[in-house]
Amino acid sequence: MSNALGVVDSETALVRVFPAKAARLGLRMIAGLPAVTIDGVVGTNYRIETSPDPSSIQWTTVLDLTLARTPLTLVLPPPDNAPSRYYRAVVP
Repeated sequence: MSNALGVVDSETALVRVFPAKAARLGLRMIAGLPAVTIDGVVGTNYRIETSPDPSSIQWTTVLDLTLARTPLTLVLPPPDNAPSRYYRAVVP
């Protein structure tokens, strides 16, 4: 480890990095439209994505947001004509 001047402050240092709390995503229908509830870390940027296949490597962005409160429920645009839709929240 070193300080801003590049001077070594210690011989040995242990650095631990803890991942942020994973967001939980709930899904329900409101007036016939999909609605997601995000329970995550306030102030974190999330991207809501959708795909007709959960194993797909190609997901489509529905929206980007900064979580202002938790949990937060959002009504999403109507899905296309796919027989099923899957949603996920990721940190971009």
